[in-house]
Amino acid sequence: MEQQPEPAPVGDEQRVYVQVDGSMLLTREEKWKEIKLGRLFYETDVYEESPKRGWIKKSQYLAHLGSHEAFEEKMGRLVDAHAHLGERLVFVTDGAKWIGDWVSAEYPEATQILDFYHAMEHLGEFAKVHFEDKLQRDYWLEENRVRLQEKGIQEVIRQIGRLKPKSKEGKEEKTNLLSYYRKNAYRMDYPKYLEKGLIIGSGAVEAAHRTLIQSRMRLSGQRWSKDGAQKMLDLRALKMSNRWDEIVNVLRKAA
Repeated sequence: MEQQPEPAPVGDEQRVYVQVDGSMLLTREEKWKEIKLGRLFYETDVYEESPKRGWIKKSQYLAHLGSHEAFEEKMGRLVDAHAHLGERLVFVTDGAKWIGDWVSAEYPEATQILDFYHAMEHLGEFAKVHFEDKLQRDYWLEENRVRLQEKGIQEVIRQIGRLKPKSKEGKEEKTNLLSYYRKNAYRMDYPKYLEKGLIIGSGAVEAAHRTLIQSRMRLSGQRWSKDGAQKMLDLRALKMSNRWDEIVNVLRKAA
């Protein structure tokens, strides 16, 4: 089913979100192999139940078992219809280099956001090594969580730079953390994103891993052929995108 649905009209102030992430699947040919999963949804379809919880009325999904180049080509067919939105096309992703390179090359005017929880996860990994005392570690993490949201990544980088790890492992973790933050700083302007009311977490696509992939394709004892897995992914993506009628129409024509 290569044909993509006609995009719905987008209001002058509305945004379209694209979230991309990877998930592993056990295959017969190559053991564990990554599925690239994309989810596109409109701001008007996001409903907040509380400041920390919400749901999305409808989305378009795409899942690909294979290279990121093939995924980019497929996902581009969904995203390209919204490329004219400029900064109102918002990508929220993890720190994978190929994702950043793809978005920067194909959608240079779009807004890119590094998932805030990935950013905090990296900070937490360093903190576990640097701080022996849990209370001190938790206090430092909370302090920098607020700092990251209110003052920005450069201030957090400065705070990390002032620390003097005692162990070799701590020094390596500090170097790795600073390198990760500096490489991704262009998509970590959280104070600006929050001021604009943007979503800064990739929870929507992480939830899609569970509903689209894991609930059907990572059951006990399952091991998929790559071809069979892709066909199942295509079917489940169409079903969750409310495009099942396209499958029904194909079957009717074949009958």
